Amino acid sequence: MRKIILLLCCLPLLACSRNPEADDTKSVSAESASTQSTNTGPVLSWDAYGALHFGVTLAEAEKLVGKAEPMGPTEPACHYVRFASLPGALFMVENSIITRADVEPAVPNATGIAVGGSFADAKAKYPAAIVEPHKYVDGHYLILKNADGSMAVVMEETGGKITEIRAGLLPAARYVEGCS
Repeated sequence: MRKIILLLCCLPLLACSRNPEADDTKSVSAESASTQSTNTGPVLSWDAYGALHFGVTLAEAEKLVGKAEPMGPTEPACHYVRFASLPGALFMVENSIITRADVEPAVPNATGIAVGGSFADAKAKYPAAIVEPHKYVDGHYLILKNADGSMAVVMEETGGKITEIRAGLLPAARYVEGCS
């Protein structure tokens, strides 16, 4: 797979400091992408949703953010949970590891692209992103990998608009049907 270094404009969403004499983009690593804005609450990034980083065990996550509430059957291989302290997200748990978050449209993310945003604008902002045809509808996936290619933010598009956003470890972030 190609390794992609993503560039992000310093947005208020990311609470970046900006040097006006410097270029207006910032290289984002998995470690820096989890920055949270104090005004908007948790932010979805390549490596985390708020304080909860992908790759931790469910037990570690519960110590950090509180008790998980199962969402449906709790199959050991794969199931979903949510945390009251991290609203607007469902977390995929594979073999006791948090591997992904699927978020509601209002949840901010480190890309600065929102559900309802233009797919053309997203492609223009991230020209090195992977674009693939959608598996079920007339649309696409826009896949933004972190610098080492181990994590991704995945956006789904239909009718020229971003319809869903999720992020996490690869390959889990790319699963089209979740745990199915």
